[in-house]
Amino acid sequence: SQIVCLQALWYISISTIVFTLFKFSGLDINLDAILNYREIRGDNSQGLLLGLAWLLNSVVGVYLLLKIVARARLVLDFSLTLLLYHVIMTTLYSDHVPTSFLWWSLNGTTAGIMVFGGEYVCMQQEMEPILLGGGNNSGSSDNRNASRGDSRVDSIGVNKNNST
Repeated sequence: SQIVCLQALWYISISTIVFTLFKFSGLDINLDAILNYREIRGDNSQGLLLGLAWLLNSVVGVYLLLKIVARARLVLDFSLTLLLYHVIMTTLYSDHVPTSFLWWSLNGTTAGIMVFGGEYVCMQQEMEPILLGGGNNSGSSDNRNASRGDSRVDSIGVNKNNST
């Protein structure tokens, strides 16, 4: 169910990005912009905007991986599965496997951004300390007092002078 959620949100985000970029540039919006590999070209503004949209979407994909997958060791699997499904959908929509070098380069770059970015942010999240203590902040003042060395706080919050 995670891959279905990731795929759906990924396509919603690329649709939103393409819609926004095309709306501001005055280009016609259609499904070909997302699923037809022939639309990604370097010789017109529409193709360049689509390339930019896919790169921006890969950054959104990193965020989606962090929130949905949240495990660094699973990021590679989810990212490549997501892009494999995109290749399959593009192939079905276009009636054959994409042959454009620019399309494959863009998808390889997207995969790289999502894999390395996703693993990085997930590792950062995994390395955050786990705070125990029921959610109150009384422990933080205990640590400050102990680190100064001038007093100690016992388990019920009473200060004990450090006179020894």
